[in-house]
Amino acid sequence: TGAPLAVAVKGALLLDSQIDASNITVSAAYGQVTLKGAVEALWQKYRAEDIASGVRGVVGVANEIAVVPKEDVLDEEIARDIVDAINRNANVDADKVDVRVEDGYVTLTGTVQDWVAHEAAYEAAVGTLGVKGVTDELSVETTVKPPYTDSEIAQAVRDQLVWDNQVDASRIAVQARQGLVTLTGTVPSYSEKLAAESDALLVKGVVSVKNQLAVEPVEPIPNDDFLANRAENVLDWSADVQVENLEIKVIAGVAELDGEVDALWKKERAGELVSGIQGMIGVINKIAVVPTNSILDRTIAEDIVNAIDRNIHVNVDNVTVTVDNGAVTLSGKVASLTAKEAAFEAALDTAGVRVVINDLKVSG
Repeated sequence: TGAPLAVAVKGALLLDSQIDASNITVSAAYGQVTLKGAVEALWQKYRAEDIASGVRGVVGVANEIAVVPKEDVLDEEIARDIVDAINRNANVDADKVDVRVEDGYVTLTGTVQDWVAHEAAYEAAVGTLGVKGVTDELSVETTVKPPYTDSEIAQAVRDQLVWDNQVDASRIAVQARQGLVTLTGTVPSYSEKLAAESDALLVKGVVSVKNQLAVEPVEPIPNDDFLANRAENVLDWSADVQVENLEIKVIAGVAELDGEVDALWKKERAGELVSGIQGMIGVINKIAVVPTNSILDRTIAEDIVNAIDRNIHVNVDNVTVTVDNGAVTLSGKVASLTAKEAAFEAALDTAGVRVVINDLKVSG
């Protein structure tokens, strides 16, 4: 809380290579963080908020950063660039989206077919040069009856939360009604709250998510030496994860792990154990996976197929998954780059995977 938390957030911002945090000021009280200052682009403003939300101890972020572009861009040029970006996106019909720009502030109106199209249009505006702010007034079509029942949607969201290593699904309750999902329960960090919401939005049949997850309060952030010692102890105490040639460095609350394990899930588990330490801001996991024996390939393939099947971006029938000694190959044709990336992430995050070869082709 207070000054230590503000220092931790500022340190996390300064570590990021994509934004200039020198003009960003941070204050904190009772876990609530306020960001002020200026950046050159709207996406940088939102990236700063994402980074702040991932710091241990943060329960909320007030983003008051101003967007001050380095050069003036005409409103007509901004609108044209946004429309062109939407046109290039396979997930959204640009003819259904109206873009208005006034002094760099964008308003999106119209009706889109689903939440994916809604998010794609919004991201196109956020990522466009010269945009200072985006008002999203898009509505999602609800005239077509969803092909999934409420119980099917809720169960798919639960499965997605269980599958995601970033989220403790045991503390989260899921309810669904006509595609509207409500999440309740508690999580240890604000970033996990956002991760749970992102997981739910990926599931087929979900129209929107009401995130009512509460963030449990945490203690002030310890110093780096304490965190390094704690990380070493946590891994030493683990009965199922033993890292050979373990080396741990902690700088500004971020741990860097080096060493060797014999399976990818052990690498992920080691990172998970260290990231769960109170006061740890982040983990850079450089542990090498050196398998000593095969993990059951059939189980790996089934887990990947199930994860892909729950993802709204990709049709699992278009993807072939083969696994050989933990090495995964994805083949087939998908409708968009978004679908290709979704299938790749499903394989990448599945336990037992040693490497992923993405041979998927985009049909166009």
